[in-house]
Amino acid sequence: MQHDKVFKKVEARLGITPTKGYNGKYSVCYGNKIGEWYHEARTGEACSFHIRRIDDIPDSMTDYFPGWYPGNITQMLDNLKPPPPKFAVGALVRGKQNKRAIRHGFAGKVGLVQENSSNGQCCKVFWDGVPGETYISDRDLELVK
Repeated sequence: MQHDKVFKKVEARLGITPTKGYNGKYSVCYGNKIGEWYHEARTGEACSFHIRRIDDIPDSMTDYFPGWYPGNITQMLDNLKPPPPKFAVGALVRGKQNKRAIRHGFAGKVGLVQENSSNGQCCKVFWDGVPGETYISDRDLELVK
């Protein structure tokens, strides 16, 4: 992805302007994590995205490189600041008619969202007529209007 687009995407999502370091390295600090990437001057691309904790310092003499390397800027931003949940607590949802929902038995059933996960990708649903509640991916649910 072009570096200009990455720069704008980071500013829009986190509300922080990335700082430029040496050799085309850019970084942004959000919470207790640091996101870093390089700007390749020849092609204008952003590459080598990296996330680490703020208190983990890399040491090349001992081959200690903390953190992980996401594949793209969206994965990096989702780790730094998870997206908001798709369904609010108390929303009335229905299971979609897909393979996973049919296999687990909640396809077409109506349920109430009890709580959202910390990463915003799934939620705890109390299903009508089914004892107990289950954690379901947001991709398998649709909002009842």
